[in-house]
Amino acid sequence: MRLYNQQDLENALNEALDVNDSAEAFVKKFVTNVGKILAKTPKTYRYFGPYWWSLKKLMIQHNIPGVDDFIDATLVEKTNLGTPELTCVAAWSFQEERISSMELPVNKVLLEDNDGNITEYVLNDEFMELRIAVG
Repeated sequence: MRLYNQQDLENALNEALDVNDSAEAFVKKFVTNVGKILAKTPKTYRYFGPYWWSLKKLMIQHNIPGVDDFIDATLVEKTNLGTPELTCVAAWSFQEERISSMELPVNKVLLEDNDGNITEYVLNDEFMELRIAVG
């Protein structure tokens, strides 16, 4: 898998904005729904891979319960696409790609850069992993 750019997400973003009143309404709805899913099944946070940190930052900004306030600033910067709505579309697209590949919600993912180099990314949000362990 590779990280997305704005052009990759253009169609999905337009679709999301077409069915919502505004970009802000879309973001609020998306992070609220992610929060509800995580309340029932915390391990699904792993599907978001490196986009988790940017998504989590939005969840914190929107006061969504069930997350702590730690974010990996390096990954937030690396996955920043410029707007909250693009962040949500990227996170959704990444998890959809993993789910459609029938991946289990594991915290390891292989990422390919623009030169074709592959690195293993390991997502480890200690707070979320504790929620998973506690059940």
